[in-house]
Amino acid sequence: MCSRLRAVILTSLTTIAGLFPLMLEQAPIAQIFTPLAAAICFGLAYGTALVLIVIPATLSVMVTLSQKFVGKDRDPTDPHPGLGATGPLVQESN
Repeated sequence: MCSRLRAVILTSLTTIAGLFPLMLEQAPIAQIFTPLAAAICFGLAYGTALVLIVIPATLSVMVTLSQKFVGKDRDPTDPHPGLGATGPLVQESN
């Protein structure tokens, strides 16, 4: 996550910065592209905040609650805790 943080933020900021002058343009020909630039800028800012802040925070809360209710003594390598399936889904036959 941390290795991609810089790339995600820089990509989002440069795209928003590149479209910002078009958002503020007052020329008659730019009236077509001004709403498009605004939608892209605000959508990208919203999506970036959602991906970098809201989703990790929600997952952190879910993990904390699951540890609180399920217990801390479960196997951390179990990909599906609480299902009771410890072996392979398909049994090998001889």
